[in-house]
Amino acid sequence: MLKIFALNKVFIDTDLSLASKGTSVSVIAPKWEVIGIRTIELHGEDGASHAASKARNGPYAGNNGANGAPGRPGGSGENFYRIGSIFVGGTNLKLNAKGGKGGPGQAGGDGAQGLDGKDSPKPAEKDPKCEGERFKGFTCGTLDYIEYDKIGYTIQWNYKIFGTRGGKGGNEGDGGKGGIGGDLGNIVTLELSRPSKIIKLASVGEEGNSGKGGAGRLGGKDGNHQLANFKKKIDALKCYFMFQCKHSTWWEPIGTEKIYSRGPDGSNGLDGRNDKGIEYPKSANSIRLTNVINDYKIYQQKT
Repeated sequence: MLKIFALNKVFIDTDLSLASKGTSVSVIAPKWEVIGIRTIELHGEDGASHAASKARNGPYAGNNGANGAPGRPGGSGENFYRIGSIFVGGTNLKLNAKGGKGGPGQAGGDGAQGLDGKDSPKPAEKDPKCEGERFKGFTCGTLDYIEYDKIGYTIQWNYKIFGTRGGKGGNEGDGGKGGIGGDLGNIVTLELSRPSKIIKLASVGEEGNSGKGGAGRLGGKDGNHQLANFKKKIDALKCYFMFQCKHSTWWEPIGTEKIYSRGPDGSNGLDGRNDKGIEYPKSANSIRLTNVINDYKIYQQKT
């Protein structure tokens, strides 16, 4: 604590800034005189910014971004103790013991783009037919079914073999909530004769700025489809007359169906939503007024 004691009069002829120093002030004198326009700054420091202004992005395809951390609390204002009887120019003195503004919330991390889907494979000539709507781990669907006679009895299935769907884009992290403003300091007054009219500013600090939510990310690209015919030919004459019902099968690829759609996009993060783990400000240092008065009495005895 900074102690300013006088047996008769104290002159305040300069500004005093102890902001963010953690130092309280006591001024005791029968008479006060303020010379010029003066300010005593005892406000708390603003909450510190995070070392990284933005949280971690999603590291792998489809991963979510991390939520931004909430801002750090502002520092508390300090205490000011004043005792006097006569105040000259009190309206020209301003005491500021506001709490510091809370620190900024961290921005949320970006999600990662979704994993691209796989293109379906082009069937080789002797690959097996689609069974149970599956072909080599991919879904296949029948578009048409044809039977005809052309140098034997032939059955044809027209298939579409579907590529896989693109993965969902990662959700974005929410921004951190702004830090809590610091507690106000205490301005304790004993005006023994008349009002001092000194200007007193003591209030809780402002909340810090909210961190921005992370940016949106696209879903992965959907895989391309394959169009192909699967044919089965039976030698009808041998089957009917000789009971030799042999058959042959083969694929006839038609082409690739290009797909330009994507999996679902990730959702946007919200500004200032995350308050998990938020820190609360420390209260101003507590000093009893009786202790300050006792210190002044000791000063009187020694002077």
